[in-house]
Amino acid sequence: MKHYFTLGQIHTHSINGKTIDRDTVAVLYAPTHKQAREQFFAWTEGKFHNSYSEDQWDEPTMLPYYPKGYVYLNHEEPSQ
Repeated sequence: MKHYFTLGQIHTHSINGKTIDRDTVAVLYAPTHKQAREQFFAWTEGKFHNSYSEDQWDEPTMLPYYPKGYVYLNHEEPSQ
């Protein structure tokens, strides 16, 4: 299951060789939202804005606020 993470205005992180910041949405695959949050919390030392499960994420409403789009952290980006 996919889980989505957004960052605050001053947060920038490098995770698995990928940079995420306020203009990106981090995507993490994990069996549960709790596991995804625990992993993301460890990677960012708790410095992020919000997290969304796949069921909560509303792409048409939310994605326009993140001009750099998705950054897949533990899985390859799906082919378009």
